[in-house]
Amino acid sequence: LVDFIDQLTKWYVRLNRFRIKGESGLEDALLGLNVLYDVLTTMSQIMAPFTPFFSEYLYQHLRKLHPNFGSTDASVAVDSFGRSDSVHYLMLPVPDESRMNRRAEAR
Repeated sequence: LVDFIDQLTKWYVRLNRFRIKGESGLEDALLGLNVLYDVLTTMSQIMAPFTPFFSEYLYQHLRKLHPNFGSTDASVAVDSFGRSDSVHYLMLPVPDESRMNRRAEAR
Protein backbone atom coordinates (compact mmCIF):
# COMPACT_ATOMS: atom_id res chain seq x y z
CA LEU A 1 0.00 0.00 0.00
CA VAL A 2 2.73 2.43 0.92
CA ASP A 3 4.58 1.59 -2.28
CA PHE A 4 1.42 2.17 -4.35
CA ILE A 5 0.81 5.58 -2.77
CA ASP A 6 4.48 6.42 -3.27
CA GLN A 7 4.26 5.50 -6.96
CA LEU A 8 1.00 7.40 -7.37
CA THR A 9 2.47 10.59 -5.95
CA LYS A 10 5.80 10.23 -7.74
CA TRP A 11 4.43 9.44 -11.16
CA TYR A 12 0.84 10.48 -11.63
CA VAL A 13 0.70 13.58 -9.47
CA ARG A 14 4.15 14.89 -10.38
CA LEU A 15 3.75 14.27 -14.10
CA ASN A 16 0.27 15.81 -14.15
CA ARG A 17 0.72 18.68 -11.69
CA PHE A 18 0.41 21.38 -14.36
CA ARG A 19 -2.58 19.60 -15.85
CA ILE A 20 -4.27 19.30 -12.44
CA LYS A 21 -3.62 22.97 -11.73
CA GLY A 22 -5.50 23.85 -14.90
CA GLU A 23 -2.65 25.20 -16.99
CA SER A 24 -3.82 23.21 -20.01
CA GLY A 25 -7.50 24.10 -19.68
CA LEU A 26 -10.37 23.51 -17.29
CA GLU A 27 -11.64 20.33 -18.98
CA ASP A 28 -8.19 18.75 -18.87
CA ALA A 29 -7.80 19.70 -15.20
CA LEU A 30 -11.17 18.17 -14.32
CA LEU A 31 -10.28 14.99 -16.18
CA GLY A 32 -6.97 14.68 -14.31
CA LEU A 33 -8.65 15.29 -10.96
CA ASN A 34 -11.44 12.81 -11.73
CA VAL A 35 -8.91 10.10 -12.54
CA LEU A 36 -7.08 10.74 -9.26
CA TYR A 37 -10.39 10.74 -7.34
CA ASP A 38 -11.45 7.48 -8.98
CA VAL A 39 -8.13 5.82 -8.13
CA LEU A 40 -8.27 6.96 -4.49
CA THR A 41 -11.91 5.95 -3.96
CA THR A 42 -11.35 2.52 -5.51
CA MET A 43 -8.19 2.07 -3.46
CA SER A 44 -10.05 2.91 -0.23
CA GLN A 45 -12.64 0.23 -1.00
CA ILE A 46 -10.18 -2.47 -2.02
CA MET A 47 -7.80 -1.88 0.89
CA ALA A 48 -10.52 -1.66 3.57
CA PRO A 49 -10.17 -5.31 4.72
CA PHE A 50 -6.39 -4.95 5.08
CA THR A 51 -5.99 -1.39 6.36
CA PRO A 52 -9.35 -0.58 7.96
CA PHE A 53 -8.45 2.63 9.76
CA PHE A 54 -6.54 4.23 6.89
CA SER A 55 -9.24 3.24 4.38
CA GLU A 56 -11.97 4.64 6.61
CA TYR A 57 -10.07 7.91 7.06
CA LEU A 58 -9.60 8.22 3.29
CA TYR A 59 -13.25 7.34 2.58
CA GLN A 60 -14.62 9.83 5.09
CA HIS A 61 -12.71 12.65 3.39
CA LEU A 62 -13.42 11.57 -0.19
CA ARG A 63 -17.14 10.93 0.32
CA LYS A 64 -17.69 14.63 1.05
CA LEU A 65 -16.81 15.34 -2.58
CA HIS A 66 -19.26 12.78 -4.00
CA PRO A 67 -22.70 13.90 -5.29
CA ASN A 68 -24.42 11.26 -3.11
CA PHE A 69 -23.01 12.77 0.09
CA GLY A 70 -25.86 13.93 2.31
CA SER A 71 -28.47 12.73 -0.17
CA THR A 72 -31.89 11.95 1.26
CA ASP A 73 -33.23 10.78 -2.11
CA ALA A 74 -34.87 7.37 -1.68
CA SER A 75 -33.65 6.28 -5.13
CA VAL A 76 -30.02 6.46 -3.93
CA ALA A 77 -29.09 3.24 -2.14
CA VAL A 78 -28.03 3.58 1.49
CA ASP A 79 -24.94 1.48 0.77
CA SER A 80 -23.79 3.51 -2.25
CA PHE A 81 -20.50 5.39 -2.33
CA GLY A 82 -20.81 8.79 -0.71
CA ARG A 83 -24.03 8.01 1.09
CA SER A 84 -22.74 5.04 3.07
CA ASP A 85 -21.58 5.92 6.58
CA SER A 86 -18.52 3.69 6.30
CA VAL A 87 -16.29 2.19 3.62
CA HIS A 88 -16.90 -1.16 5.30
CA TYR A 89 -20.59 -1.08 4.31
CA LEU A 90 -19.68 -0.91 0.61
CA MET A 91 -19.32 -3.84 -1.74
CA LEU A 92 -16.00 -4.27 -3.51
CA PRO A 93 -15.97 -2.49 -6.87
CA VAL A 94 -16.83 -4.52 -9.97
CA PRO A 95 -14.36 -4.20 -12.85
CA ASP A 96 -15.61 -2.22 -15.84
CA GLU A 97 -14.57 -4.21 -18.90
CA SER A 98 -14.98 -1.18 -21.18
CA ARG A 99 -12.10 0.56 -19.40
CA MET A 100 -9.65 -2.31 -19.88
CA ASN A 101 -6.64 -1.71 -22.10
CA ARG A 102 -5.93 -5.06 -23.70
CA ARG A 103 -2.56 -3.97 -25.12
CA ALA A 104 -1.36 -2.90 -21.68
CA GLU A 105 -2.56 -6.17 -20.14
CA ALA A 106 -0.72 -8.18 -22.78
CA ARG A 107 2.63 -6.65 -21.78
